Amino acid sequence: MEELYRDVWAQLETPDWRKEIRQGRLKRPRLDVFLTQYLTCELADEVLAPELFLTFRRYLADSEMALVDLMQRMVDRAGAYRRLTAEEQPATPEGRFLHTVGVLDANTVVPVLLWLVTRFDEDDRAGAMMALDSYLMRRTICRLTTKNYNRLFLELLKELKAKDDPAVVTDFLLRQDADSGFWPRDHDIRYVFRSHPLYKHLTRTRLRLLLAELEATLYSGKTERIVHDGELTIEHLLPQAWEEHWPLPESAGRGSVEAHQRRQVLVHTLGNLTLLTRKLNPAVSNGSWERKRSDILLHSALSLNRSLPAEWDEEAVLARAGHLAEAFCWRWQRPEGGAPALSVADLPAPGLEAQKTTPVGRPATVTVPRARRDVARHIREAFAGLSAGSVLTVAQMVAARTSQYEAGEISAGAVAARLHTDNVPGIRAVPGSSPLSARKIT
Repeated sequence: MEELYRDVWAQLETPDWRKEIRQGRLKRPRLDVFLTQYLTCELADEVLAPELFLTFRRYLADSEMALVDLMQRMVDRAGAYRRLTAEEQPATPEGRFLHTVGVLDANTVVPVLLWLVTRFDEDDRAGAMMALDSYLMRRTICRLTTKNYNRLFLELLKELKAKDDPAVVTDFLLRQDADSGFWPRDHDIRYVFRSHPLYKHLTRTRLRLLLAELEATLYSGKTERIVHDGELTIEHLLPQAWEEHWPLPESAGRGSVEAHQRRQVLVHTLGNLTLLTRKLNPAVSNGSWERKRSDILLHSALSLNRSLPAEWDEEAVLARAGHLAEAFCWRWQRPEGGAPALSVADLPAPGLEAQKTTPVGRPATVTVPRARRDVARHIREAFAGLSAGSVLTVAQMVAARTSQYEAGEISAGAVAARLHTDNVPGIRAVPGSSPLSARKIT
């Protein structure tokens, strides 16, 4: 046993494996995270953090492999896991995807990736990796829920292991027909690029990733590749503080509330965003378009900026959004077919009112931000009419329909966090329990 520890297991006892890494909102030792992902991959079943040791012990007891072979298998998988989750990835299609997984914090897909990279060579798994890349990025851009990912990727893993064929991945994702799992089509991307204020919806890290990938996609065979020696920052072409140098045209109704709101939303859509160096960004921020465009063309060599037109208004923003949407659909391709079509435009977008479109697909109106809704009021209304001492789980409160949220619309995390703070009038956590249940106070 001493030799087994020294020659095999000791490789997982280094400071690097004991280092705490972030998983969502929590931090856990890297070894614990790996063991959770490894066991999930091996068992194709959910492994809960509090039950990690018991699950691992059962796995060892049930395994038919010799202990030394089993330990060596785990060490080999640990090496694959470190390559999958490394901060620096090679400039290959697979490396770019793995970088995206890290930026999106898409930990639930890692057991599937672990199976793919240890079972198939890079050429054989390329199609599966491209499908997962497209699926995750399209759903992220469309602001679709991730709360079903744990179950979905477990189902995919089971099917993948049963059929032992990486082509399963694309077929499986195309079959998803619920709003919690469907793979957005090209028309969804065009709709979101034109109407959703992605600057407000995405973290700066994710938005920079999106713009940098679009920049790379816009290169042609004649384009020189630009190597950036510093981090680029996000810039609004039509500035956020636009009133001084960018008045609304008379034709748009200068005093119109609707025209003002339309511009306010368009300012934060992707068609109005670009990347600039840290020094150039503040230098051009709020000036007139003539001066701003001149400085950008003088100092920036990015394809995102080289075709900026002489006039910059709402129509120019929408035209550029369409151009970038096509680049996105080329970079993150989705095969035709699949489950009956759902449309992002028909789903309740987080924080947005529904938007109608004209027959030619151009938005008739631009979405307007929706006022923040009251989680505490939702909780109070969920308990309304129940007798004293009634208990609801978070899942039951999420499923409740109130004046604030439709059934299933609010996130479980929002409810649990609100209960945990213990500052909701008339609501407190059940003594001695976690914030997964609550009791109405009479």
